[in-house]
Amino acid sequence: FLFISLAHAECPLGADYTGAPKGHLTWYADTPSKNNCDFDWASLESSGLDGWTHFAALTKKPGTDDDRYEAGANCGRCVKVKCSCDQELYPGACQPGGQEVIVMVTDSCPSCPYAGDLDLSTDAWNDATGNEGFSKYDGTWKFVECPENFKTGPMKLRMKSGSSRYW
Repeated sequence: FLFISLAHAECPLGADYTGAPKGHLTWYADTPSKNNCDFDWASLESSGLDGWTHFAALTKKPGTDDDRYEAGANCGRCVKVKCSCDQELYPGACQPGGQEVIVMVTDSCPSCPYAGDLDLSTDAWNDATGNEGFSKYDGTWKFVECPENFKTGPMKLRMKSGSSRYW
């Protein structure tokens, strides 16, 4: 038991986020264009902001406690994510080069089975895992305020075609 305690203390990734569900971190895309959040992709790409390279998809399980996409309500929000020191399938994954990464939610992940799952962009995956090959690692994430490198000026609401006060 003492050995396990020492291993946790030496893990460079630190403890999992308090109150955050543990889930699987996976890779899914190089660019966020055409994802479910329906952003102005050309503007995002030309902006030079990190949302174009560091983005993620949240679990989409409508009507369940595991739904984190929430019918698009979390589009544009930022999350801080990191690998967990406790890996079920791959002990030692993401160490020593993995780090905390902030990503913007740009999509949903209907194939993610758990509330804590997060599909990551290539750049976000490489930063979070320390450039490990694409796989499925355990990790945690939490919502955070988007830093300046993800947005400029005040946020604007853009109504999708067909929107009304009822939808």
